[in-house]
Amino acid sequence: MFYSTLLCLFAVKSVFCLVIEIPNPPPEQSDPEWTLIPDEDENLHLVNVVSALNEPQPRFNVEIGVIFELYTEKNPNVPQILRPNDLASLASSYFDASRPTRIVSHGWNSKGDLTVSFSRAYFQNNNDVNFIAVNWQAGSNTINYISARNRVPLVARHVARFVDFLVEYGRMNLKDVILIGHSLGAHVVGIAGKNVGTGRLPKVIGLDPANPLFNYRDPAGRIAVGDALSVETIHTNAGTLGFSAPLGDATFYPNGGRSQPGCGIDLAGACAHSRAHEFYIESINTETHFYSYPCQSYDEIRRGRCTVIGEQQRMGGDPGNQGAANGVFFLETARQAPFALGRTSP
Repeated sequence: MFYSTLLCLFAVKSVFCLVIEIPNPPPEQSDPEWTLIPDEDENLHLVNVVSALNEPQPRFNVEIGVIFELYTEKNPNVPQILRPNDLASLASSYFDASRPTRIVSHGWNSKGDLTVSFSRAYFQNNNDVNFIAVNWQAGSNTINYISARNRVPLVARHVARFVDFLVEYGRMNLKDVILIGHSLGAHVVGIAGKNVGTGRLPKVIGLDPANPLFNYRDPAGRIAVGDALSVETIHTNAGTLGFSAPLGDATFYPNGGRSQPGCGIDLAGACAHSRAHEFYIESINTETHFYSYPCQSYDEIRRGRCTVIGEQQRMGGDPGNQGAANGVFFLETARQAPFALGRTSP
């Protein structure tokens, strides 16, 4: 059995369309045999889940393959490398325990653009933070999505050990730490939160947590409530590349959470998937803010409705709601940046 996908290429004065036939999985199969998955730069990859599962996976050493890149006001463009359990790397860096610390993890096949965007957002308005990018491209930049997905717990536990190192030896106050991740990175920071041994993180933020090959019924293997005192998730491609169901204490569904205005023909959801980190990065400095409405249930949002049951809450921001927001939230955004619309009427 096959199903057809229409792929259209737009050129000046012309539109070229191709019909791509992809094997249709049997109805009893819980996961499709073939799936289109975009990387962090919106490049689409056709993945055969079954064959990828059977392929031998190369060894991945987190001690070598995960790099912690520190950016501060003194070095907003060129990172300093921090190494877990390496006191010399910490002592010779610009890390300042008196500042808030933000640790950000990318997703699959990242080229570093997410790090650049976060660094620009934090330091263009002189935000006095330690921004640490978790660079695990050695494990995530592979054509085999399954390999990258299976490395998420390894990377997450390494991040947790790094957080404990900064608390124990860098005198970092755990109350000043927020972990943020996009797609696969959302599960990295969630699982890291579960494994931090020096206390509970105040907040973990998941930006359109990856859906393919993650199970809602396995909260231990994904970002989930309890990973921090407050867990927030932003869903922009729910049901395709991102999870549909609420995963956090506060779960936000911009524009309903499935597709996003301004993305046009978004065949596999790559554009919508990336909107989550675009919204959050904008929220760090915007004075307009992403105000949202608390809704009665996710089922309502899924049906395009929202019975407002409380006061508006901001989506994103730094440090954000500080745990004040709880439940599921709906909001609308503009079609292009700047996306925030401020306070709106329900």
